[in-house]
Amino acid sequence: MLHLPSNCGGGLSATPTRQVPVEWSFKARRAVTNGRSWYEWQIQDPGRRDCDERGSGGGYTTYRVIPAGQTLRFSEFVDAACRGTYKITVGFMPQAPPELPDDASGVPAGQDGTLLVGRASFTIH
Repeated sequence: MLHLPSNCGGGLSATPTRQVPVEWSFKARRAVTNGRSWYEWQIQDPGRRDCDERGSGGGYTTYRVIPAGQTLRFSEFVDAACRGTYKITVGFMPQAPPELPDDASGVPAGQDGTLLVGRASFTIH
């Protein structure tokens, strides 16, 4: 299950010139044991053209051994001027085939060979 901090449930309000910190966590159900397995996540911005120009959203991959049962916590800053609903998707790659790069490929988790771990969303007002 993917968790957002309790204060994100109703959305966030911020001035247009600020970066808004977003934090999320999840429990690693399966271990990452080598460089060909990883957890990855994508943050999809609200899809507005001005958001794309600001560089909001992106994809990321873990690069370390992670034991099963460990709680992973991550954070990211997003542009407060890019208002709307963001989506976070987390996936797990148990063992990547040789032809797959060892990073987040830009394809949403669960659609790139990874197993879907969880989804969450938050809104900037």
